[in-house]
Amino acid sequence: AGTATGAYRSDDGGQTWQIISPPFDVQEMERDAQGRIYLATGSGLWSAAQSGGAFVWQRAHGLEGVRFFSVTLNPDKQQELWAGTWGNDIGISTDSGTRIQSLGNGLETLSVLDVLHHATSSRISIATIEGIYQTQNNGESWNHVPGPLSKQTVYDLYEDVGDTLWAAAGDGLWSSEDVGESWERNIQLGATSVLRLGAVASANGDDVLWAGTESDGLWTSLDEGQTWHHRGLQGMTVFQLVNNPHIDEQLIAATDRGLYITQTTSAYSVHR
Repeated sequence: AGTATGAYRSDDGGQTWQIISPPFDVQEMERDAQGRIYLATGSGLWSAAQSGGAFVWQRAHGLEGVRFFSVTLNPDKQQELWAGTWGNDIGISTDSGTRIQSLGNGLETLSVLDVLHHATSSRISIATIEGIYQTQNNGESWNHVPGPLSKQTVYDLYEDVGDTLWAAAGDGLWSSEDVGESWERNIQLGATSVLRLGAVASANGDDVLWAGTESDGLWTSLDEGQTWHHRGLQGMTVFQLVNNPHIDEQLIAATDRGLYITQTTSAYSVHR
């Protein structure tokens, strides 16, 4: 769990927690296949591997003083990270976070909140405070995606198993069936600000899409985004939703008021 006071770890399904980092302001966390943890923080990009029961942290050299918002592993290149920053475009590390440098190529002063490597194409999309940008040549040149999202903050991007592109924006939840060429806003969420998107596994193994909102709780879809329903946490801001790896069908939600759990992925009876 990443918090404003550092990174925490639980080995018993969330019953108890231990802090594993210095007091970082953690914006986002990532973990690679070898178990190395990466933190996007207000004081740089940090990473650590567990050694002798402890985590030994190192800050990436380069971009000192830069505030990081996101960190994403490149699924096609081992050891390569893409990290979104506040006003300093994208930081790229090709050595598992030892060194990092700005990508540039027209993004020099842009604030980047999320990076998405598309699963079925070479396209990369980024969510920024000025809409969505895309590249088809690994970042050598970028296109500012036109349309209704071009002049507002887009907080998060998600591509589902059906290749629908979802965007969490300041004025609602948007979807695109053509990789951003055209967009449709979800009428069920309306103009609710959406901050985070993702999917969890249901009891039968299917994906449950979820949207975490600002002050309007959790929304989910059981039919690949065709219909959405409010699932509780009313009045709360939801930043993350994950399956509990230790308890079947239990979900853990990260909110602005702490962690909450639900006993089943179908009932969504949520308590703290």
